[in-house]
Amino acid sequence: MRIVISGYYGFGNAGDEAILAGAVAGLRRRLPDVELTVLSGDPPATERAHGVHAVQRGQAGSVWRAIGAADLVLQGGGGLVQDSTSGRSALYYLGILAAARLRRRPFMVFAQGIGPLRRRLTRSLTAWVFRRAAAITLRDDNSAGLLVEIGVPAERIAVTADLAALVDPVPSEDVAVLLPPKGEGPRIGLALREAEGAEAALKGAMEAAQHLRERYGARIVPLALHAGEDANLARQAAEALGASAVGVDRELTPAQWVGLVRSLDFVIAIRLHACIFAAAQGVPFVALSYDPKVAAFASRAHALWAPLEADLSEVVGLIDRAWAQREAGGASREAFAVELRRQAERNLDLVEAHQAGRRR
Repeated sequence: MRIVISGYYGFGNAGDEAILAGAVAGLRRRLPDVELTVLSGDPPATERAHGVHAVQRGQAGSVWRAIGAADLVLQGGGGLVQDSTSGRSALYYLGILAAARLRRRPFMVFAQGIGPLRRRLTRSLTAWVFRRAAAITLRDDNSAGLLVEIGVPAERIAVTADLAALVDPVPSEDVAVLLPPKGEGPRIGLALREAEGAEAALKGAMEAAQHLRERYGARIVPLALHAGEDANLARQAAEALGASAVGVDRELTPAQWVGLVRSLDFVIAIRLHACIFAAAQGVPFVALSYDPKVAAFASRAHALWAPLEADLSEVVGLIDRAWAQREAGGASREAFAVELRRQAERNLDLVEAHQAGRRR
């Protein structure tokens, strides 16, 4: 079976690369003879990292040929179809699915987060294209509600989970060199990102991290999950907190990122996938939400969160409460981690069912 995977791959974002890693590993486990082609912003890097064939996502001819040779096109995962800044992202990804339809190739919307969709054109095009999908899986209820609102039948939609939950961590000793020594106080990850209106929350996260360091002897580990966007913030945090930033000067694999987060005692996160990595490994976290997808995931994981525009005292108080509650919630976190992986596997169930249908 030949599958083309379309998403935001080849751009150095640890979250998106983890989504792809989870998809590739899962598909190969379920369909041992599968041939995978990924549409990528950096095909050589994608081929090296994931062991797949990759083509340049911006070259129309290469994309057209890859789709024409496929038995199935998977769109996702991640938050691809949205028009919060412009309509170009949504139009690009909808265009990939339209090309699949023109080439008479079945396609699936695969573990996506949808929206926001504010423009009439993107809403109508999304509904038209998605109604023609072989299957639709989404990573949150908000996305499902949006699709139903714009005219996609609810019975066509399955709410599952982000494919990054399927990434297995490397052993803790493989990432030990990146972390403060174990046993000298709790290790707390601080995953920051630039976002509009984030100044107070960023300051609050730093203040809370400083408070945890002084009160509990915590060692803070700033994390740059997207080095191209987060490196400066991670360096600033490291300098202010007397720490070493991870992901700034050394590119990590998804399995290394997950192994690193698994080795932490607590995570303070603005990045969605820092939350997902923590939840999938049963690590307590608190989220600062710059986007509804972060709030939606934190709520699903029963984790404390605050909007990014929250004032400084609210952010510090929230993180202090989450820290105080971390030990009591261990069993529920482990149960959620198991459920998260089970839900992520449902995406693969539908691919496997599609393949079985082709063979009949």
